[in-house]
Amino acid sequence: MPLTMKQRNARKMKRLYKEYSEKSLSKFVTVPEDWYPCYPGNQVKVRLWCVNALKGQFLWGVAVWGADDFGMQIEFEFSEENFEEKFNEAKEFYDLVFDGVTKKELKEIGFVPV
Repeated sequence: MPLTMKQRNARKMKRLYKEYSEKSLSKFVTVPEDWYPCYPGNQVKVRLWCVNALKGQFLWGVAVWGADDFGMQIEFEFSEENFEEKFNEAKEFYDLVFDGVTKKELKEIGFVPV
């Protein structure tokens, strides 16, 4: 029996999510302030990943997290057509999170507490 449109779309979205998720990145950076708490060595985790927020809606998220439940994030919505462009934009923000960055500096470039 042929697949319905809904089934085809669900398969397509699952394939796209898997493809996009393979571009995820993560790193640790040293920070000068408490992130309630930090990871050992006064570090936070920085992550760039694909978020499948809603059916058919994808976001690149760049998040900075301490070792518990405090973090900051910025998101970039994208579609199949602008996937690479939005990935590159998110990657620029990922690269801006470097050793010594502060919460104030992250807020100034668009990160919000989550």
